[in-house]
Amino acid sequence: QEKLGKISSKSWASMRGFENMCKLARSPEDWELCAMAALSMSFGLRAVEALSVSYDGGTVHYAGAKGRRGRHAEEAGSWAREWGEILQMLRARHGFPPARSAWFHSRAALHKGIAEPVGRPESDCKALCWHLWRRYGAAQLRLLGAPTQSLLRWGGWATPSMLRVYA
Repeated sequence: QEKLGKISSKSWASMRGFENMCKLARSPEDWELCAMAALSMSFGLRAVEALSVSYDGGTVHYAGAKGRRGRHAEEAGSWAREWGEILQMLRARHGFPPARSAWFHSRAALHKGIAEPVGRPESDCKALCWHLWRRYGAAQLRLLGAPTQSLLRWGGWATPSMLRVYA
């Protein structure tokens, strides 16, 4: 998950998109969005799951959606651990609750920066914000040789055909 190999231009997201997102971040709220996107990419989280993310000493916790309901806890690798610590620090210093869905609608510059690298209109950004990181993470794992069954379980897709569409 942590190796960042080459990825095809057909992918939904790229590290360039993530870099643009980080370059545009100015406020603590912006950086919280960046941290949630990084953790989403690391764990294949849907948008609603990313909103519930919390970090506790090397473990990422989130509320599952659709086929993986309930609370989940997963061990974080070094890249995810770094972003988890940033997220934890921001929330401790600025008192952010784990879920602030309004930010998805109010961070126009971040949304535009995410949309540009994937060639999608800005109106699609609400859906792209987190799904693109989920798909990018799955595409990376596929390039690294992860088996289809593992990718299905990891990304929460129901069938191999859905996985092929998204990753």
